[in-house]
Amino acid sequence: MQDNGAFANQVLVAIFTSLHFYRNNTKSKVIPASIMLAIHTFFANFMICFGSDALINACDQIQQGILFMVLTSESKALKHVSQPARDRKYVLVAYARMMAERADQISVETLKQLVSGLIELAAQSTSTGFVSGSLIEKDVENLLMDGAVDQTHAFNRQSFIQLSAAKIE
Repeated sequence: MQDNGAFANQVLVAIFTSLHFYRNNTKSKVIPASIMLAIHTFFANFMICFGSDALINACDQIQQGILFMVLTSESKALKHVSQPARDRKYVLVAYARMMAERADQISVETLKQLVSGLIELAAQSTSTGFVSGSLIEKDVENLLMDGAVDQTHAFNRQSFIQLSAAKIE
């Protein structure tokens, strides 16, 4: 991260400039959900790769507390990060980890908004996800074609073969 500190700073400045523009220079004064989806996904990926301290410190170099100001006002947009499943998981894990690591430095209002947004995101039932082969009402040949079951089931073998992946629909 040390080598890319200037680049990270430029990216964060561009993000916060864009947020400022939408909040202050548009007729609706609303930041589009698609932009907040991308920003929350970026923040989550950044925290997964470099840690929440790195994101907070990089944002504080731009303006002290700017990340928490954005999270206070835009945590409700977390619910839009529902696809793909990986991004949803990254957002849930990264923000929860940040709250656990920095709870003493985050204001109560920011914590309330962030927890509310994460609960709303986690509570969403997604139509995608892992599917158990026993829950699918198809014949064995279709399950094999879909990759939902392994060859052991199809040929009634008695040996167990570890599956290395799950089918995501």
